[in-house]
Amino acid sequence: MHVVKRSLTAAAVAVAGFTALSLQGSASAVTWQLMSSPTIEALPDSATSAWGLSASTDGTVSAVHWNGTAWSSTALTRTATESAIAGSGAANAWVVGSRQVGYDRHQPYFTHFNGSAWTEFALPDDGASEALSSVAMVSPSDVWAAGSNLLAHWNGSRWSRVTRPAPSGAAGSEIQLVTASGSGLWAAGTAAVGGSTVEFAARWDGTSWAVTSTLAAAAGHWWEVYNIAASSPTNAWLSITDNDQNFDTTALAAHWNGTSWTITPMPAAGTMQTLTWIAASGNDAYAVGTYENNSGDNAFRAVVYHWNGSAWARVPFPVTSAYSAAARVGYVPGTGAVWVSGGETTGDFAARTG
Repeated sequence: MHVVKRSLTAAAVAVAGFTALSLQGSASAVTWQLMSSPTIEALPDSATSAWGLSASTDGTVSAVHWNGTAWSSTALTRTATESAIAGSGAANAWVVGSRQVGYDRHQPYFTHFNGSAWTEFALPDDGASEALSSVAMVSPSDVWAAGSNLLAHWNGSRWSRVTRPAPSGAAGSEIQLVTASGSGLWAAGTAAVGGSTVEFAARWDGTSWAVTSTLAAAAGHWWEVYNIAASSPTNAWLSITDNDQNFDTTALAAHWNGTSWTITPMPAAGTMQTLTWIAASGNDAYAVGTYENNSGDNAFRAVVYHWNGSAWARVPFPVTSAYSAAARVGYVPGTGAVWVSGGETTGDFAARTG
């Protein structure tokens, strides 16, 4: 996915006034409030808190926080590659990533914010190459991180390696991402089963992993699975971008009903559709991504979809410029409001309903 980033040049980024836009479409009317953002990847953890990562042109990565009124920013270490962030309020956030420690070898990187300072944590080096790309916070004493060759857990005092779940008959697995939701912790990954690579998801019940049935791309296709969202053990979604042999892409949403997965193409929106993120709340869901229009300019644009419990529909969205991307979507806990964050050529944005 192509994303236009802008540099973060100040320690705090001022909000450039909300723009309210009420739109009618095939879905129910949605009113968006649009604001500037220092990151394309902000996700809310409450009505007055959202966390994201922002990269500047000099390579510095910063953790950015929204307190309900304004953004603040803290630069992180230049000696690590920061990949993901999860937070719970202004005084609790984790960033994970990796450090290169040798030729083609990495060690996992963890750093925690307690409201005033960042503190790094480590795992004992086991000689393997391990890199983290996803982090999920169930509670302050129950945090999970996943990535290449590693699934790790924080119990409130230390990080430890955890055995990765895998489908029956699999010779090991890779967990690509973890997500904390109203139904607990979910993970998604890949495994080799019977000589083929399959996608799978698993739910942690506090004691063990329940692995769902597997999914697989069609012959000659390969999938990019960006995230999993769930509102109950019998209602989960995967966001998938399907790539064919000609490198054309199709946006797919996969739904888990407690027994099996159903793959649904998203409503048509130009060509070269991607699905970069999905969020679930009850029987409701939102998904975001990009598409290229049909006018021949080959410019990708942001797109937002809504699931009303029975069907997906495209939702009109205030960001319509060429070379824009909707990268993240999430429900604001306890409110029913929705955040969408992304980027365009003039800067990064966050939009929320309500």
